Amino acid sequence: MSTFRLYKYLSINKPEDWNYRRKLLVDRELYFSDPKTFNDPLDCTLLAEENDNNDILKYFLKPFSAFCLSMEERDDSLMFSHYGDSHKGFRLTFEVNKDNTIDESSPLELGEPVIYLSELPKFEKSNVHRMPYTKSCSWKYEAEYRILKVSGKKYIYSPDSLIEISYGYRMNRDFESVIKYWVESGGHKRAKFLRAVPSRSLICFDYVDA
Repeated sequence: MSTFRLYKYLSINKPEDWNYRRKLLVDRELYFSDPKTFNDPLDCTLLAEENDNNDILKYFLKPFSAFCLSMEERDDSLMFSHYGDSHKGFRLTFEVNKDNTIDESSPLELGEPVIYLSELPKFEKSNVHRMPYTKSCSWKYEAEYRILKVSGKKYIYSPDSLIEISYGYRMNRDFESVIKYWVESGGHKRAKFLRAVPSRSLICFDYVDA
């Protein structure tokens, strides 16, 4: 069985984000972001070059949104700092199985790893579909995995997929009961709760039962 883990780092410092967090855990519904809001302005962008006809390329690349996670190779400390509100947020760990058939697959298994390059390729009709999965090597620490959506369909993942909820080292303990309630309401029977603690190595965090 070809299983692997995916990680989602979440902040909880903005009240407007709480509905997305609740739906992700209670309704098990993935939420998707417009690439125009990504922190890298060159991400998912067709760079203008002389004699390029970007309008034609855009015709072949349908408008899409993305749900972004990280793979095992990511830098956990940096990811928690950058996307988990400097450890005031929390991290979700999902387990997925790439051997599942399409009928058996959860939306989490339908994504692709991002490829990191020192020079972005020239996108043409034959390879423009790879653009959403190509980024500058400056972002390699994210080890990103993307699930794309081109329609209004809801993506609901399996209740067996979520296996860990890890609280950030600085997360307010008052939030724990809310997150636990959401997890229980979502029917995540495999999920266990962890808390980040400093590691003796000083370059990462260890995780203990919460």
